Amino acid sequence: MRKCKNCGPQEESKFKRVNRSNGKVWIRCKKCDAERNRKYRTQSTDEYKERDRIRKEELKIEVFKHYSPTLTCSMCDEKHIEFLTIDHISGGGRQHRLKVGALSGGTKFYRWVKDNGFPDDLRVLCLNCNVKYGARRIQERPYVKPEFASEKRKYRVTYWEKNPEAYEKYKSQKRSYGLRDKLIVINHYGGKCSCCDVGDTDVLAIDHVNGGGTKHRKEINKTGSSFRTWLIKNNFPDGYQVLCFNCNSAKTLFGGCPHARR
Repeated sequence: MRKCKNCGPQEESKFKRVNRSNGKVWIRCKKCDAERNRKYRTQSTDEYKERDRIRKEELKIEVFKHYSPTLTCSMCDEKHIEFLTIDHISGGGRQHRLKVGALSGGTKFYRWVKDNGFPDDLRVLCLNCNVKYGARRIQERPYVKPEFASEKRKYRVTYWEKNPEAYEKYKSQKRSYGLRDKLIVINHYGGKCSCCDVGDTDVLAIDHVNGGGTKHRKEINKTGSSFRTWLIKNNFPDGYQVLCFNCNSAKTLFGGCPHARR
């Protein structure tokens, strides 16, 4: 039994083990501590958010500095921290983040990296280099999950399993058509990043100038190559631009690209 400062004696299991920030035991049980934190956040929302933002930023910089003391991309020496991310050198980043409970990356994953002694198989890359050079090894998996497959799809999958050469031909044609449409769309909207003038098509994407891209793609039920095909069929509507992954991500996450602040 231990005594909670607010509600009196409680079982040991009702308390957190150790305060990670100072190594001391908690003087309040989990329930009272959660209520205290909730009241504090409600009363000091702006102050709490700012302190939380600073804490997350410091953790991010600490992790980045361990893998890149100069805070630059390992491939191209990009220095804007808004563009940098942690990459799994051997690939399999999504599966690993899912395993450690940090699928979306960000603060949860940075905290895991620090708590586990900064594993050696990680590095700092900018988003452009992560897309272009990052090891993306897709694991072998079934053609489709049976519970989600239509009867027509099941027939096609059965045919592919019996004729692997036909499946390889199908994949090759699909990649070829996808690349063709991508080049057509990118060249129509300028052929290079409208922010930093990068012209490498491997790192270019289509951006909604006024935002709302996710909502719009859901409305028309088109993503990736099917969205580019939609643009072609609709005669290249206005309101779109070409951005590289660096600038597009900074615009989405930070409300603007650091190139625009020059």
